[in-house]
Amino acid sequence: MTRAVVVLADLYPESGHMPALESVPRLAVLERCLARAEREPLATGGWRSWLAGQLGAPAADAMASTGCWFATPVHYVAGLDTLRLHPDGLLRLSLQTQQQLAADFAKVFADTGWRLLPTDARDLLLQGPALDAEAPDPALFRGQSARDAAPRGGGSAPLRQLQSEIEMWLHESGVYGTTQSPPLKINGLWLWGRWLAPQLFSAASAAADGSRTVSESRAQVYADDLGARASAAAAGVAHFGLPERWPVDERPGDRYVVITVQGMNVSQQMAELEQRWLQPALAALSAGQITTLELVCGLRHWRLNAGERWRFWRRRSHWLPELLAC
Repeated sequence: MTRAVVVLADLYPESGHMPALESVPRLAVLERCLARAEREPLATGGWRSWLAGQLGAPAADAMASTGCWFATPVHYVAGLDTLRLHPDGLLRLSLQTQQQLAADFAKVFADTGWRLLPTDARDLLLQGPALDAEAPDPALFRGQSARDAAPRGGGSAPLRQLQSEIEMWLHESGVYGTTQSPPLKINGLWLWGRWLAPQLFSAASAAADGSRTVSESRAQVYADDLGARASAAAAGVAHFGLPERWPVDERPGDRYVVITVQGMNVSQQMAELEQRWLQPALAALSAGQITTLELVCGLRHWRLNAGERWRFWRRRSHWLPELLAC
């Protein structure tokens, strides 16, 4: 059985700046899929835990054995009594900017035991002491107060202190994200993902010395999201960057595509997703190239088999509240 799974990352009911429903265009193809598919809730942990389980990644306790975290560039907005994460405040930096930021970090935080490592994705990697400290996914806090999002755990104090010092260092940085208009300045690094990040770092190290092994036939993961790629690395599953549209790939096995939804212009992003990803996947389902098309968003999971495409009697509803009703 070959499954095609599309995961909409970072789209949650309370995250970002959701447009008024009357201003949001209808998306007929997406709405038909949602109406005719079987729907079920995800277990606690959301799509990240679900994906790790589907890929066969080790349990969280086994994955979090070293000191490594994702370091997501963010833009905070000062409120009356707290810092809030800007609705579009998860920033992506160019690789060159990441490299410069990491070099500056090495100078400012020399001899502290912390290293900032550039990647080819939104998140950088922070390597340091093995601490019992974790923070939630920043996508859950877009447009929200960051008060309850600080690292927690028995070893969280050093990580919290580092996070505060990073904010002071970045206050005069003059570094801006590349995907927002107008550009937003980076004024913090959100440190999280201790249960995922070490596996990505280990996989990168193994690839460098030629010892990395992957299961090319079991599945392929296409994602810019480092957490998704970390789960694939931990499970020994082949993983690649996100292409422009549905990948033409003759390799057998299930295919997972993780698409990050930015905080602003959600309607435009979903219209592009329908055209570049959903329609080609439906064509593959019609042609018998895949047997199941699945969609995961927030805390819900939709599954559409080939025969279920003909459930024309199921009334479709507006896609935005349907996706966000989780």
